[in-house]
Order: sequence, then C-alpha cells, then structure tokens
Amino acid sequence: MAQHERLENNEIRLTVTVPAETFTEALTKAYIKEGKRYSVPGFRKGKAPRRMIEKAYGEGVFYEGAFDQCYYPAYAAALKEHNLEPVDTPKIDIVQIGHDKDLIFTATFPVAPEVEVAPEVYKGIELEKREYTVTDEQVNAAVAREQEKNARFVDVDRPVEKGDHIVLDYAGTIDGVAFDGGTAEDAELEIGSGTFIPGFEDQLIGLSAGEEKDVVVTFPENYHAAELSGKEAVFRCKVKQVRVKELPEADDEFAKDVSEFDTIAEYREDLRKKMQEDAERRARNALENDAVAAVANKVEVDIPEAMVERQIDEMIYNLYNQMARQGFSLDMYIKAMGMDMAKFRESYREAARARVKGDLVLRAIVKAENIEVSDEEVEKEIADYAKTMNLQPDQIDEIVKGVNKEELKADLAMRKAVDVILANAVMVDPKPVDLSKEESKTAEDTRDEAGE
Repeated sequence: MAQHERLENNEIRLTVTVPAETFTEALTKAYIKEGKRYSVPGFRKGKAPRRMIEKAYGEGVFYEGAFDQCYYPAYAAALKEHNLEPVDTPKIDIVQIGHDKDLIFTATFPVAPEVEVAPEVYKGIELEKREYTVTDEQVNAAVAREQEKNARFVDVDRPVEKGDHIVLDYAGTIDGVAFDGGTAEDAELEIGSGTFIPGFEDQLIGLSAGEEKDVVVTFPENYHAAELSGKEAVFRCKVKQVRVKELPEADDEFAKDVSEFDTIAEYREDLRKKMQEDAERRARNALENDAVAAVANKVEVDIPEAMVERQIDEMIYNLYNQMARQGFSLDMYIKAMGMDMAKFRESYREAARARVKGDLVLRAIVKAENIEVSDEEVEKEIADYAKTMNLQPDQIDEIVKGVNKEELKADLAMRKAVDVILANAVMVDPKPVDLSKEESKTAEDTRDEAGE
C-alpha cells in the first residue's frame, strides 16, 4: 500500500506501508541469516535465542536486515501501482519500524517533468534549408588523403630537414636521473609535427643518420605528467634513419590498387557519390537538430539535474567507446585538454541539458499526435541495422536478444515526432555550408558526436 504526493522541482514522495505480519516474517528471516554472528554470555556463538540477542544488542538489532528484505519489493510495487518512473536513486526515510508494527517509509525521487506541447508550438516553425554540395576541391582532398594512406618512406642520405620522417633512439634524464617514459628505441618521428616537447624536433634538424646529439628541452608548465611539468630535461638522441615520404601518382594504377575501379575517373566519381550521400545525411541530421531545437526553445521545462547527469554519463560513455575504436585514450584526451574529469563533465552540461529537453519535447509531441510504432517497424529497424553492419544470421539473433523493444519503440516514435515537425515546417533559403571542415574525422569530431 502506498500514497504519493508531488513536491517541487518534479519530485515525488511515496509513502509506503508494509503490513506488520510481512515485517515480522522479515525479522525472523533476518535473525536466521544474521543471528550466528552474535555472542551472548551463557550461549555458544550462534546459538543464542532471538529474544536474548535483542535484549543484549538492542531491540532493533535485526531491523536493518528485515528492512532490506522488505524495502525493494514494496517500493517496486508502489512504483507500478502509481505508474511512476524515477530518474534517479530514491532518498529513503523510515517513518515507523518496530515489532508488531507496520513498516512505514518514504521514498523521494525526481521524475521526468510532465511536458505538454500545443500543435501551434511545433507546427509552422521556420527552418533554414540544408543543402550540401560536394565540390571538385573536396574530391581532390579525398584522393589526396588516400594517397597519404598509401605513401611509402624512402631512406635519404642527407641531413634531417623539416618534414622528414626519422627513426631515432633517445634517453632522457632530469638532473642526471632517468625518468619514466623518457627512453625509447627505434622511435618514429615526423620533424615539424609537434609530436614531441616544443623545441625537441627543431634541434634534430641538420643531423645525419648515425649522428648523436644532446637535446635540451623544458617540459611545459601544463604538461599532463605533473611530476615533469616545468622541468628541464636532457635527451641523448641518435638518428638512425632519415626518410622522406613518397606519394603514389593519382592515376589509373593507383585507382586499381585502392578500389575496385579500373580508372582514376571512375574512382573519383565513386568518391563524389559517397561524399554526396554522406553530405546529405549530415544535412538531414543538421535539419533534424535544428527542428528539435527550434521547438524546444519555445517551451519552458524544469529539468531535474539527475536527468542531465544521466545524459552526461551517456554522452561520455559513447565518446569513450568511439575513441577506443579509433585507438584513442579518453583519459589522455582529457589530460591533453588540460581538464580533469569534473571539468570535462561540466563541459558537456549545456549540450546534455539541451538533449534532455529535446527528448522531453519529442515525447510530448508523440503523445499529442498519438504516434504509435508497430512490431513490424521494430523488426524492420533491427533488420536495417543488421544489413548496414553486414551481420551474419547468428549475430543478428544475438542483437535481437539484446534489444529492449519497448525502448526501441520509444526511439522510433520520437523519430516520427521529428518527421511531424519537418512536415509542417516553413523552409527558407539556405546559407552555403563549407564542408572542408567536415572532411576529416578527428578526436574533436568524435567528441562532438558522442551523444548521437
């Protein structure tokens, strides 16, 4: 049995009553489970009667164990009874507990705010068209990146110049003492890349293969390893190879090597097609984001911080997975940005709040429009995903088993809500969009897309 009341800031307080007989049974079970731990004079350890343990250690000695048995089943039943979905762990307060008494406790927790959106809010909004066009320059850049991927390095018999790739051994010391991470053999380095400490690479210019030099540098004050920050180090360096990068010619032979096409013209055309498809996908995603943001900006919503924190968790988790797939370390990335985890989380707060608000608004539109998603649509979504990922039948079965179909239905319904906004929007002339900034994927790009 439970009663609930709505407090300020989208909080709910449930008052839950557990019948006395149920709590009495829980006390007995707690005694059976825990009684062996207690020693009472005149009795062997673990053999003392319950009433003697309670007399020696206090009447409530088994209350905690009994409460733990009663709490969650009663709390879960109360949530179901009142159709409530907490967005954070509840705060529990015991109101009444004792022998032959009903157990009464309160559970206080935030819930998602109740949002209502009138049709005039999400219909008729003004949106700028998104039209991305792939240019010859962008295709040329894509070909150049593929040439870079297939470049080879050739040894040269001359002193090191900026832009060269070298192989070297180095051993670093501070005040004559070696330090962790300061020594390496056969390390590869592009001179001018800024990979090493500022000043390190420039001091190697002019050396030839086989020559050695002491390179003196000072670690930056904001260096990620605090024990090295601001300290002067001496690196004994030996250049072992000096190499230059040779790019393959962008001709028919190159096209055959890197693709299924016989000519460079066919290869370029295929690149253009794929880039245009990607551009159109980005345009659609950008338009959808614009649409949701435009509606959300017209709605006032009091968002519980717990929902924002949960969204931040999800965005950082997505980022972690994406960076791991690309061979990046999230911890190192955070340090390189001069942040700790607390500051890094805070940098996501605004975007997370916007994401939560957008989702709440879309759910409200789903309700207002009576949007439904069929089982067939769910199955199609899973099948389309499997096709995109080129999964085998046994892999598809595993995916199906792990899918929460109700959550997927909710996501698909929200997509339909976005379609409703777009179908009723007023489109205005677009502004040109420069794709050059979107041609390469970097760690920063990955960070920005973590919440997708």
